[in-house]
Amino acid sequence: MTGVLAWEDILKAKSAWDTLIWFAALVMMATFFCRWCGPWRAPMLLALVLAFACSLMMSLTHYGTGTAPIIFGSGYTTLNEWWTAGAVMSVVNLLLLVVVGGVWWTMLGYI
Repeated sequence: MTGVLAWEDILKAKSAWDTLIWFAALVMMATFFCRWCGPWRAPMLLALVLAFACSLMMSLTHYGTGTAPIIFGSGYTTLNEWWTAGAVMSVVNLLLLVVVGGVWWTMLGYI
């Protein structure tokens, strides 16, 4: 429309279109999930479990956060390295949440 980009230039940006489509699908699924579990968020324990589970997704996949596709798209790491590091960090996070969180929730009287 303004002549800055030709349509062929836009079509050549395949990684940008790939990121756009993935984020659109993820936002749609997150919206559906929030509406679906909304009435059940009242118990404090469930809200905490959901909050902790959300933090695991950040390191697990190369599209789990807003900055992840940018870092992955720069070619700094391979997909196999990303998923291996994400799996290790997820196990570490889960162990910390279960052990430290379990003690903390017991002290607070939730368990």
